[in-house]
Amino acid sequence: MHTLALISQKGGAGKTTLAVNLAAYAHSQGQSVAIVDIDAQASSCVWFDARESDEISVVSCQPTRLNAVLDAARDECNLCIIDTSPNSESATLAAARAANFALIPCRPSLQDIEAIRMTIELVAIAQTPSGIVINATKNKSIAQDATTAVSTLELPVAPVTIGDRVGFSHAFTSGLGICEYEPSNKGS
Repeated sequence: MHTLALISQKGGAGKTTLAVNLAAYAHSQGQSVAIVDIDAQASSCVWFDARESDEISVVSCQPTRLNAVLDAARDECNLCIIDTSPNSESATLAAARAANFALIPCRPSLQDIEAIRMTIELVAIAQTPSGIVINATKNKSIAQDATTAVSTLELPVAPVTIGDRVGFSHAFTSGLGICEYEPSNKGS
């Protein structure tokens, strides 16, 4: 089982939106997928509750139970995505240590770019391979500026950026990934 942690000490970076959309896309590609939601807000669980299908498992747990939940999922899925909370060093560190890869979403603003420095320090402590993805960009120019700025942080930056599309909100409300809700949407 591959385990991907979406982590950022900053709230509003788009961890949950990316988690559910990556899960939906992986499922559409034939993967057996689970999301482990260790955020007290349990937003991935809210998405799952709106979903008419239970083909993607979503489990909420405390960070201290993360390893036990992942162990139970090993025989059930190919991919497990950990959706984390902001402002919790212990939860972020637990997720990073449990993951094969940590993905750090970052919105294209100075405050978001500065805020991911603590997340990068936690990933370094966990010694987990990681990278940054620029998320919720309004246009290509802003995306390029943000990519240039985060490239100085000594982590790989995803070669693609995620656009800020209304379709993501509509899909989430419907309990779907954008690839299910509107496959031709530029956000998918």
